[in-house]
Amino acid sequence: MPGLQARPVSWGLTVAVILLAQNETDDAHDLARQVAQQARSLQRRVHIIRLRALRDHHLDLPGLDHVIAIIDPEAAAS
Repeated sequence: MPGLQARPVSWGLTVAVILLAQNETDDAHDLARQVAQQARSLQRRVHIIRLRALRDHHLDLPGLDHVIAIIDPEAAAS
């Protein structure tokens, strides 16, 4: 995954999702906050689409809705 690690926003979200899967929601939310600060508006919108698709397939992933709200609070409301 060296290519993904070179993309801090994508890498951070990937790790945040892994943390959610490991039930480490506080760490995942902290990382999502860091990602939200680093990401440009377009990056946030693209990742929101991906996170929503993940949510549609994994309804039982704890804390994912909160990650979505952290990354883009406006998108989370829709």
